[in-house]
Amino acid sequence: YFTQSFARSQWLVKKKDPGAWLCAQRRMAAGLAKIGRAYRNAAAEEMPDFLFLVDDDTYVNMDRFEKEILLFNNNTEGEVIDDETDRSAKVYVGCLVFAPPAKLIQFSFPFGGWGTFFSRGAIERLIMPLHCSTKKDSANRSPFEEGACRRLNSVDDYHLQESPFFNEGMSISDLMAAFAGVTTSPYCMHSDWGIGYFINFYNISGVRWEGPGHWYPQVAQTRIHPLGRQASYIYRNPGGECRLTGENCNTGSLVCHYVNTTQMKGLWRDRQVSKQ
Repeated sequence: YFTQSFARSQWLVKKKDPGAWLCAQRRMAAGLAKIGRAYRNAAAEEMPDFLFLVDDDTYVNMDRFEKEILLFNNNTEGEVIDDETDRSAKVYVGCLVFAPPAKLIQFSFPFGGWGTFFSRGAIERLIMPLHCSTKKDSANRSPFEEGACRRLNSVDDYHLQESPFFNEGMSISDLMAAFAGVTTSPYCMHSDWGIGYFINFYNISGVRWEGPGHWYPQVAQTRIHPLGRQASYIYRNPGGECRLTGENCNTGSLVCHYVNTTQMKGLWRDRQVSKQ
């Protein structure tokens, strides 16, 4: 579905090097696995409050992020609360994309350049070693671990055929890297799609989002939240932060993408003046 809807050949040929672009999509999963191993080996106090996954042409207003997300994360708009909700594990994106027709496909993923932001609880889920052996009493697993193991062991939920790449003790980030690193067959998945899939279907984000206009009140796999305005998504047309690029980004913007070097320097100078 996705290769037919997004990475179509007539679009890929416009890339300077389509093959290199496709191969580059593997690096995102490998990078998450690498940093996940570093976090697991570090002391608990060294775990960051948030992990930012952004491009080098992304602008993030850290003052606003600290005030609105890090320190005063009281925005529950759009959240669906149930018995398994864990607000400490939440994943935000600067711009969310819905696959059309949205109410039928029921899948969202980040537009990577606007950033994906993992809270500490979400990081812990992403890097947690999973023990899914049937010999282990499931009562000893955490609810998150039990859900992940249930998906890995389920024939009905065999979406991307990732289960054969799982080995006992792997984390989700390890699994992502193993899945993306396959050499026996072509790997054709944009990194944004892969990240969206694992966040949503493996409950890396512990809070469901009901979507714009209450689209998904009962859909278990819609778990990615807009970083800023609830309208920060692309469905046919961009809204909210999805409209902010280097051309219209200003120092008060929360997040912008496609900001070139000159524009980034200008934003930095404007920030210094505003602070004075």
